Amino acid sequence: MLIINRKPNGFIYFHPINHPRFGNQLRRNLKIFQKICGTEALQNVVVVTTFWDNVKEEEGSRREEQLYSSEKAFKPLVEGGASFMRHDRTRESALRVIGRISTFTPKNTRIAEEVQADGKTVENTEAGSVRREELDHLIVQRNKDVAKLNEEKANIPKGDKAMRKEVEEDIENLQQQLDRALTELAELRGIRIPWHEAAAVIAGSALLATGGAVLVPAVVLGGLNLVGFSAGGVVGGKSDTGA
Repeated sequence: MLIINRKPNGFIYFHPINHPRFGNQLRRNLKIFQKICGTEALQNVVVVTTFWDNVKEEEGSRREEQLYSSEKAFKPLVEGGASFMRHDRTRESALRVIGRISTFTPKNTRIAEEVQADGKTVENTEAGSVRREELDHLIVQRNKDVAKLNEEKANIPKGDKAMRKEVEEDIENLQQQLDRALTELAELRGIRIPWHEAAAVIAGSALLATGGAVLVPAVVLGGLNLVGFSAGGVVGGKSDTGA
């Protein structure tokens, strides 16, 4: 069930503690998340680390400290008032997270203000502009990649069918990526939709390239209005706290 006209009680950002590094794609995803929430809503953010059963306690604790103390990871969120909590696949730890969020005063998101109050299209929101820049860069790069491979293909000896087939497959793969980026960019432009849908469009499309990352907008759980965001882990939109 989606709640459109309610401010979210909280925002849950899931991060798998077994990921050894916080790479560029994760940083870009986190930047989009921050733009969706806005500065005022950071106090209602809970960063939930998962997959603790896949690491040793000492190693997990070391990574956890690195995550919330690094400027390239979650330190900006922590300084803005965000909380850090663990989920160990138990009902008890899930309820602790929900209990924490139940104490929050509902806050509006930055993207809600932009879409609802300012009447901006998705592309022109702060979060949307970040994704648009990524798409612009991707489109330029993929065009260069396709052009380079076409040059290579032109120089392949006529009798080398295996090499020609391999290059053609690479070109087709790159062309598909390019087509998806162009389609997404076109969809971003001119869209005027409710804020939770705008957030899903931006985050979902941005994370699709990394695989396994999802935004679950405005999920009702125990009477709370929540937004869940995952950059590498698994997020469930159902209200089963034991999941």
